[in-house]
Amino acid sequence: MPCCEIHPRVMTPEDEERELEAFPVEWLPPGELQRSSEVAAFYSGACVLLTGATGFVGTLVLEKLLRSCPGVSAVYVLVRDKRGVPLRERLRSHLEKQIFSRARQECPDYLQKVVPIAGDCTQPGLGISTVDAAELTSKVSVVLHLAANVRFDADLRTATITNVVSTREIIALAKRMPNLKAFVYMSTAYSNAPRDEIDEKFYPPKLSAEELIKLVSVMDDEQLAQLLPLMLGDWPNTYTFTKAVAEDLIRTHAAGLPASVIRPSVVLGTYQEPVALWVGNMYGPSAMAAGAALGVLHTMLADTSAMADGVPADVVANATVACAWDTWSRHRMQNLTQLPAAQPLVYNCVSTARHPASWDTIYGYLFYARHFPSIKSIWYAYGFMFKQKSLYVIAAVFFHLIPAIIADTFLCLKGTKPMLAVLHYTTVTILSSLLLLVLWRIIRVLIEL
Repeated sequence: MPCCEIHPRVMTPEDEERELEAFPVEWLPPGELQRSSEVAAFYSGACVLLTGATGFVGTLVLEKLLRSCPGVSAVYVLVRDKRGVPLRERLRSHLEKQIFSRARQECPDYLQKVVPIAGDCTQPGLGISTVDAAELTSKVSVVLHLAANVRFDADLRTATITNVVSTREIIALAKRMPNLKAFVYMSTAYSNAPRDEIDEKFYPPKLSAEELIKLVSVMDDEQLAQLLPLMLGDWPNTYTFTKAVAEDLIRTHAAGLPASVIRPSVVLGTYQEPVALWVGNMYGPSAMAAGAALGVLHTMLADTSAMADGVPADVVANATVACAWDTWSRHRMQNLTQLPAAQPLVYNCVSTARHPASWDTIYGYLFYARHFPSIKSIWYAYGFMFKQKSLYVIAAVFFHLIPAIIADTFLCLKGTKPMLAVLHYTTVTILSSLLLLVLWRIIRVLIEL
């Protein structure tokens, strides 16, 4: 029988029995799950410090705390101060978005529970004033550090300051909190990308946080750019590399604290709460799916046999909120047994362990776009995936670049602004590089003749 509607994988009775033994679940009929729970009770009367509250996952974590943990006393959110725009007004405009509609209905006083704190994760001390820091240290009992620079193409200096230095600063702040019950740092499942298997434990990076911060402080941008390939090694980008360094910072500097690291994989749109299929912005996998469904994206560089590990954003938000409770529970038991303080905990929030899906399976979902097309579709939904980069570039020229140029030509003739060529900027860049390489080789042959 299918394991669920989304993953129609056929399971034998023996498979089901083994899965339930490995992942025991207490099933409750719909409607019988009470709003009050151990997790909600943990947050009752608590003051929470949340960074990254205006980001994709941070927005859902904030909404979940307000809606499902009605006893939470206050949620302090770090917000950048903008000239001419009061901090409270910036926060109010965010909290009045549609994603908070359920929270408004179920917790009418939700606006009073969210307290903005002027700060910036790229500044020393997180840019928090002395007065605000004193209030946080005296009142906060749960810290959720979600703020990060998630751009894969960010330069090493920017990624280090946002992802590593800010983590060091917030650990220092947490150490001054006498009422601290839990500190949760959000990393990524790809922080240890060079490894084939990643368990729920820490792995040493190539550089310690202190070494990386020192290099960034003494080198200029040109020197860092030259050294970057050597520093990254098998890490694919600065995002995953700095996340690995930040994890090691949690291991070394947060030892003894009730601290933990949660590693979500690719974060997708929401599954069901507070609304289904919500995304904060059109990015990564959401943009790829939308482009393919609308007939804009027809080819992709991917290994069809590789696993596509994605987790709904509301699952990640729920897990983050629950991680704080579990971290506190385990740390409390550690203190009761008077064992030596253990290192921080690690939670992997991934999907392939139970519901593996390959990119070939994801490609099969184009069936729905073809048979139930959007009214905004501009072409028939079809696509091809290539493992070899050369084949991908050739396909991109024929299926992306040439159609985009033709379409934009007609738009220009109609007096309309071109819109498709810019969507295939990456393809144009790759093609231009290849053409320059071919041209350079031709010039060299002519010179030799």
